[in-house]
Amino acid sequence: MSPLHRLRVALFFLFVAAVLQLVSLQTNLITWTNDSWKESTEVLSLLGDSGSWRTEIISLSKPRSSSLSTTVQSASEPRKQMTRKRMRNERRIQRNRKSTAMKLPLNTVVDHDRPFASHAYNFSGPVFVLSLPKSGTTSLAKFFKCGGLKAPHTYGHREMDRKTFRLGACMAENFYSHRPLLTGCRPDVYHVYSDIGTPSRERCFYPSIQALEHIAQQYPTATLIVSYRTGWYEATQKWLNGNLIEKWRSFCPVFPNTTNAQEWRDFYDRHRQRIRETVEKYPSLSYLEFNLTDPNAGRLLSDFTGIQTSCWKDCKPNAPCGGHKNSNTSKSVKLSLIS
Repeated sequence: MSPLHRLRVALFFLFVAAVLQLVSLQTNLITWTNDSWKESTEVLSLLGDSGSWRTEIISLSKPRSSSLSTTVQSASEPRKQMTRKRMRNERRIQRNRKSTAMKLPLNTVVDHDRPFASHAYNFSGPVFVLSLPKSGTTSLAKFFKCGGLKAPHTYGHREMDRKTFRLGACMAENFYSHRPLLTGCRPDVYHVYSDIGTPSRERCFYPSIQALEHIAQQYPTATLIVSYRTGWYEATQKWLNGNLIEKWRSFCPVFPNTTNAQEWRDFYDRHRQRIRETVEKYPSLSYLEFNLTDPNAGRLLSDFTGIQTSCWKDCKPNAPCGGHKNSNTSKSVKLSLIS
């Protein structure tokens, strides 16, 4: 064998040996990596009390012979915020479902004095303004607002989205679902409810006509206020070109279906008489009835509520209030029936 041939054979065996060595090193490296990963990495999914989750990764930064170091990675803050927001929404939905599902009998008593605890007023709550439309409901709502109370007129605002809702529609839903009248109508926020009827085509409802017993039995310490006026029928006919009268005639069987003015006046008088009879039947109720044209109306309201007389003004819907209806002042007196 020539020297050149022997050199080629030697180089070939050296090459094969080198390849085998490389293969062996690669196999050992893969084996060590797998073992190290199994021993040095652990993924824990932890479920906390709040229902949110986070992932913690504990990893080795050096081989087994070196000291250990740990790294903890939590879920991102946006994910936590989204989780908390979703949980709040779910709790709110559960509360709403619970209040909606609550059906109580007619004689259920609801404690409604708490909103008045921090105020020095002469009356207890809630306050229902049972006057029919065009009888001073706007002036009464502004009077109580001037006195520092939350007194929605016709519409309220929902807590979640601040959208408006009709007070009468809210009470009608509760009435026909056998719940307390103010359920879901924000009784924990509002003190006085004014213009609480609704001449809706779908469901006409006026608590002062259809739900007096419910008010008396569910809210035994409520305050009822009725203002009335001379010439009510004529004023109502002029309002929106008589549209309100037509709605009552068309959608509300509890109102007269007639064009006879005297029948409407008699109905207006009977409305107040029924409220008086209810108050006499349930003496725990407080009641004030007064004529809007009475020059002492402001003094009567001030005596009854403890709110200053200057808050009583001539107010109309969608317009600034006029001057004081009267300037008399008087000390507050104990609640009583005024007729």
